[in-house]
Amino acid sequence: MFWLRGQRYRQCFWLHRNIVFICFLWSLAIFIRRCFREIILIFLVVLFSLGIKLKDIPNFSDAENVLSTYDAFRYARFAKEIQSSTYTSIDYLSNAPDFRTNFETPYLLSLMAVWLSDWFGVRIERLFVYLPPVLSLLYLVPFYMWIRTFADSYKSMYLFAGGAFLGMFNFIYAIRTPPGYFDTDCLILFFIFSIALFITYAVREKESVFRSYVYLIAAAILYRLFLWWYDVYIFAAFFLFSLAVGLVFFRHPVRDIILKSLFFLIAINPSFYAILWNIKEYSTAVFMKQTVNLLPESIFSTITEFQPITPEQFVAFTTDNRITAFASLVGFGILFLSSFRHTVIMLPFIIIGLSAFKSGNRYIMYLAPFMGMGIGYLVYHMFNFISERYKRSGEIIMLSGVVFTLFLTFPPQRLNYSPQPFVSQEMFKGLGSLKAITEKDALIWTWWDWGFAVEYLAERGTYVDGANYNPVKLYFIAKSLMTSGPESARRSIAFVTNTRWSDYPKDFGTLKSLHEQAMSYPHPPARPVYVMLDRAMTDYAFIQKLGFDETKSDNGTFPLMSAPMRCVEIEQNSGDFDCRSVFVFDIKNLRISSPADKLDVRSVYREIIFIDRDNNLRREVGFNKASSSNKILELIYKDGILYFMVVDMQAEHTIFHRMYSLKENFEKFELVMDRFPSLVVYKVNR
Repeated sequence: MFWLRGQRYRQCFWLHRNIVFICFLWSLAIFIRRCFREIILIFLVVLFSLGIKLKDIPNFSDAENVLSTYDAFRYARFAKEIQSSTYTSIDYLSNAPDFRTNFETPYLLSLMAVWLSDWFGVRIERLFVYLPPVLSLLYLVPFYMWIRTFADSYKSMYLFAGGAFLGMFNFIYAIRTPPGYFDTDCLILFFIFSIALFITYAVREKESVFRSYVYLIAAAILYRLFLWWYDVYIFAAFFLFSLAVGLVFFRHPVRDIILKSLFFLIAINPSFYAILWNIKEYSTAVFMKQTVNLLPESIFSTITEFQPITPEQFVAFTTDNRITAFASLVGFGILFLSSFRHTVIMLPFIIIGLSAFKSGNRYIMYLAPFMGMGIGYLVYHMFNFISERYKRSGEIIMLSGVVFTLFLTFPPQRLNYSPQPFVSQEMFKGLGSLKAITEKDALIWTWWDWGFAVEYLAERGTYVDGANYNPVKLYFIAKSLMTSGPESARRSIAFVTNTRWSDYPKDFGTLKSLHEQAMSYPHPPARPVYVMLDRAMTDYAFIQKLGFDETKSDNGTFPLMSAPMRCVEIEQNSGDFDCRSVFVFDIKNLRISSPADKLDVRSVYREIIFIDRDNNLRREVGFNKASSSNKILELIYKDGILYFMVVDMQAEHTIFHRMYSLKENFEKFELVMDRFPSLVVYKVNR
């Protein structure tokens, strides 16, 4: 009897399961039939976008050198540490000697790469390459679903087509989501539109309070995932604003507005202090570019992605056409007003996009999808008018309009963009060698923008990196490189190496006064320290101005050096090198000459010096006391290649110039790597 009863239960279970499966397939078939055009459009947009993004995969064929931005080295290092079980709560490679505290739960981006690598048995470096372009497409799904909350089938196709293409192919999103760009940008738009979608569902739902709160819970869960992905707490304030204004304009009772806003605030479980601190940081440092933390100039003013844009750049970064750029803003302005209750929910992110004119070009990626919607909106009304006149061909006309929208919102110049690994092959080998020649507990004294790469490739600690702009360390690094005295440079390095942030005097006054105190510091560095210099640091004006205590941001004398430029040997083994058609240098006879139609180079520079790094020779080629110039022309020969660079006399005796260009020997510093012009490394003698 029990066996028969069990048989009946099993038969009922299988019957019910089959019924559910059949119902699911039937529902799916109905959905596909109703939304066939939209599904095909989304599929084609995804397919085309993926093809464009993956066209440069051959540039990343190297098994190891695959990262295309400096921030990627941070997330890649965390991923490898997780995979090798060496990830700890204290990051001993960052922010020496204080060291950085890691999150107990690592970044979702790093974890995702580890999980996928373990599940599918794929080399994790391949995931560093493929994940960014693939994940960057995911925002198209919530973006379309959000549009459908206020637009019918045909209109939504136009809005989606424009927003998808311009959102995907605006210059900023294109360069921040290519292969190897293992950074968080690839899913930011996905989370923004996903959370906004559920907030929209919540504010539209007035009949069922239960469903409204379910949508808010979904939005809160997505926000927590977003915070795990991109730990910028200020977005909590943006989404809270979106919810509040949505509830207001959908005319919810005041009691509902207060309760749902409080519920959402509690559900996202934010750190209120972190939100306030983020708002302050973004307002002062990122948006306003005000100097913070003792430095005479904001470090954000030196970072490319935080440079304000001009109207010309705005056009170039979006549609690359003035007419369509203007039309996109007009079109979205009309759409914003006509669908105000829905579009006002996205107001914080529209404002972020417009802030690109003040706070930096990276914020264009937030605005571009809405600009594309504006073009789609205008084209929709134009083709809708035509289809009304020719009703027999109405559907063909409307579908043709979608294709026209795609055409208007795709900047063809994006096809010319070809991403490359961030680190050159020579620099990549140099950083790998740095690991081999340095002690495991060694620290690397270099500027912040190489911090993540050193931590990942050389596995050595740094003082500053892209997550840590400690003002004291930045100042002391700059001072040590711009000073003329080796002992002064060594004392700066030793003081910072041996002093934790908590050990600094509570009121040390200015950075200059603290540095003066450090000049009497008697002890050597407690750990091995290596000074790492590279080509990019030669014309980095911020380092030089900081090192010389220059407070005028518009001082035209900086930078004091030019980056080394390569000359071309006219004939093999001839010894005659053509330097950018400005002059020719005969390396065998140490003679310099200029073409007849060019100004004699010997009359331009105060001094011309030849430096043979292979044989440690230095020769004066020309000297012109009568020259009004204070520039020195240096001809540097290394491994059969001639380079030239221009140096201001103010920088002639700096430690940086003497190490990087002149290859001098010091009692306090020992040259351990000479890969000029890519990399020069000195060890600090203890």
